[in-house]
Formats: sequence, structure tokens, C-alpha cells
Amino acid sequence: MTALAACGHAAEKALVEQFFSASRLRDRTGVQSIATVFFDPKEQGLVRQFTIKSVAPDEESGGLVSKNVTISATVESLDGVKADKTIFVTMQRRPNAAWMITGVTVAAAAPSHPPR
Repeated sequence: MTALAACGHAAEKALVEQFFSASRLRDRTGVQSIATVFFDPKEQGLVRQFTIKSVAPDEESGGLVSKNVTISATVESLDGVKADKTIFVTMQRRPNAAWMITGVTVAAAAPSHPPR
């Protein structure tokens, strides 16, 4: 079922992958072409893999179209601690423009392994 969900949201997955990839490299210039926010590896960790859990329907307001994407990801801190997190990504688009990531909120964290 996960494969079907991912296939159904190919455009969202591609944009989010590009965002996290540029963020991992601390490539702020690369991020600026697809997002107005940054996921700082020093402060927020590294996202290497994620699964799209849901994509809310588009909402239009004043010519701006928005949608919210919920993902499940394992986030790794720079010291190697991994945690499963739910991340909410907000995307927006103006008429005749590409989607941009305009918000990233980390909702929950659970250690993926017991403390030593």
C-alpha cells in the first residue's frame, strides 16, 4: 500500500525529495528555487528517506493555491541519533507558477532505538 500511496503523489514526493536533498547539503541557493523555508541539518537533523502519508486537497484563496502534505520520516541528528517523526509540509502556488514549499513543521518524535 505504501508504494501505491507514493505513486499517487509523485509530484509532491519529487519536490519534497529535492527540498530535503538540498537541505542535507546545506545548499540554501538550491533550496531558494523550490522553497521559502529551510530545514537546517544542524538544528533539525537529516531526512534521508520519507513516506507520504497524505496530501490534503488544494485550497484556493486570493489566487494562491495551497496544500498540506503529511510525511513520516526518520530524522537523524548530526550526532547519529535517529527518531521517527511526522512532518507537515505546506506547499503553495501562484497562477502559472511552480509549487513552492512554504512551511515545514515537525510534529512528533519517537526514538527509533532504546537509549544506551
